[in-house]
Amino acid sequence: MNFKTMKLKDAFNWLLKQWSIHADGDGANAHRIATELMAGFASPETVRLANGHFIKDNELGLRIPDLWDVPPGKYATTWQWTDSPETLSDKNGAIITLEIYGEHKDRLQARLTHKATGAVYIKDKYGNNATNPNGWTRVERSIKLWEGEAREFGTTINTSDSLVKFKLLRIYYDMSGERIAYIIPNTKYHSTSTFSCTNLFDSDTGDFQIAEMVLNNNGGSTLTVLGNRGTLHRFNGADEKIENPITIKKIEGIM
Repeated sequence: MNFKTMKLKDAFNWLLKQWSIHADGDGANAHRIATELMAGFASPETVRLANGHFIKDNELGLRIPDLWDVPPGKYATTWQWTDSPETLSDKNGAIITLEIYGEHKDRLQARLTHKATGAVYIKDKYGNNATNPNGWTRVERSIKLWEGEAREFGTTINTSDSLVKFKLLRIYYDMSGERIAYIIPNTKYHSTSTFSCTNLFDSDTGDFQIAEMVLNNNGGSTLTVLGNRGTLHRFNGADEKIENPITIKKIEGIM
């Protein structure tokens, strides 16, 4: 723009026009803040969210008691609502991240991560939830802890992470075919876990096999085979003992 060739009034009007374009906000913001429907300047919260930062607000649940009234966004906060997930260990006051997604007040999704354990929960709102669960559903997360072969008494299984971090162990094993068993790695009542299986042979004789394996949780990241026994029951009534019928192939931890 060449002001030297413009008359004073024209130059002044042009400057006023430019100023009105750039100063189109209000008393709090010199420029209009962008929304999902209107162009404008980014607020600090918008910039933080765009860069992957969560909005820090430890009293979000105290200020907004209804979870579905929380504006869509990502929040670093503490759990202060009433309908907590059943397995959220310390419930009120637990440090969490909360993500609210949606484009309509009756079509929303909440995603909650419990920071102490890494447990992830999802809750949906779709109208009156006639087709969705009303409560929180836990997202299964699993990791491979060990792979190899273990069958004999006294065998030690050294896993890649502490077993206390997982609510279940998924065990892949072989006994006349590949199978899967689930055990609870830690309880306050005992340190051993047992799983058993049966095998009905594909024959007209009626023979069948039963087997059981006992694992001891030594604490931390170690399991020991305490027992691996089986019995082959024949149709004629005779029983035959089988040593080490089960072979563990892989162990996964489920959060």
